[in-house]
Amino acid sequence: MTDTQRHDVEGDAVFVAQNPVATGRDVRTPQLPVDWQHLWFSVARHPWSALGVVPAHVGVNTLDAARHMVSAGAAYSAASVQLIDATLADPDSARDVIARIEQYRHDAQRCVVALPSPITAPAAISVARVAGAILLVVPLGLAEIRIARRTIDSIGREYFLGAVSMR
Repeated sequence: MTDTQRHDVEGDAVFVAQNPVATGRDVRTPQLPVDWQHLWFSVARHPWSALGVVPAHVGVNTLDAARHMVSAGAAYSAASVQLIDATLADPDSARDVIARIEQYRHDAQRCVVALPSPITAPAAISVARVAGAILLVVPLGLAEIRIARRTIDSIGREYFLGAVSMR
């Protein structure tokens, strides 16, 4: 995909490739699984304005998990919840992503940031720390504990709210 190709989600364009700061409003998915709804309520108990979604394993894309969290937030949060696709974050684009997070904070909006593995994309570390709250995505049957620990340690354990397993 190029940066001119996009997926339309409920009428809003969400760029998913080669645009590390792609955003979309109101990306509700029909029949959001109950597990994601419960996860939203668990995460929402903590104070945060930006939630980073980080893979526990190199090569796992976190965009679907971030979309599910935004969908749950749109359904249950009084405040707007935005999506930032930073899965292709590099040092240059990380500054743009951080600026977007800060703008959403200024506007009293929450955002969920889909990030790449900090093991292969160190720029994700700075974005995750600015987000301040992190959800670890653990792929079922693929993640190694050693790599998950390295991911957590690279960002800082204090930033993690929890983990979710995905198929």
